[in-house]
Amino acid sequence: MSQVVLKKWLGRLGDRYFNSIRSRVTATTLLIFMFSTLAMGYYNSLKLHDDIEKTIGAQQLSSATILAGTINTELENRIKALEATAKMITSEMIKNQTVAQKNKYC
Repeated sequence: MSQVVLKKWLGRLGDRYFNSIRSRVTATTLLIFMFSTLAMGYYNSLKLHDDIEKTIGAQQLSSATILAGTINTELENRIKALEATAKMITSEMIKNQTVAQKNKYC
């Protein structure tokens, strides 16, 4: 069947060149080479996609870790400032808000 398709596709040129075993072996080798090249290209494309996905995931994790550390440091600083301010508040300030408002540290 493939010979009929080749003859129909190539016309008289096919009769002349595809009758020899040398031409058939060359054509088969070329087809195998082309198929192998396409298969390797497809495989490399999939592999590259996986590698890029892993790299981007690692970058996102790294960025999130750095950002979380910065936020944690800022929260710790604010909590320390609130604790220091809370230590300055006396019972008189709680009873009388005007005294607390006049105190420049609270």
